[in-house]
Amino acid sequence: MNQVEISDVARETIYILQYFNPQFIAKIPTDFINNLKEIAKKSNIPIKIDRNKKLKEQEIFEETKDLISLIYYSYIATEEQKKELTKIWNENELLYQEELREKYNPDNIFKKKMSQKADNMQMIEYKRNIFQKILNKIYVKK
Repeated sequence: MNQVEISDVARETIYILQYFNPQFIAKIPTDFINNLKEIAKKSNIPIKIDRNKKLKEQEIFEETKDLISLIYYSYIATEEQKKELTKIWNENELLYQEELREKYNPDNIFKKKMSQKADNMQMIEYKRNIFQKILNKIYVKK
């Protein structure tokens, strides 16, 4: 997974917010928008937005989508919409935790390692070279 710069996320977010309804943008505190703009100044990534596609279909950072949804939740959404968003976020979190549990299940991790070790184990015949044989004979005679 690539490390995404906060300045790139801020730049994409500011760019996308330009397409929102001005009534929605008016609900976002100006100091928040100004802070985003200040952070976005450090970024120089090219941004391409297709107005015919939905936000989730755009080729933007996942973090940008997350930030936009958080802005929507915090400043624009009604109480009913907030409940629906919370429900969706909780469902997504449960799915994510289930994926992690399957991937990193401690019971399965140890089983895999033990079976791999058993497969790779072989008897290795230890052969002494001529110098070791001579040294052993000298030490045994003493």
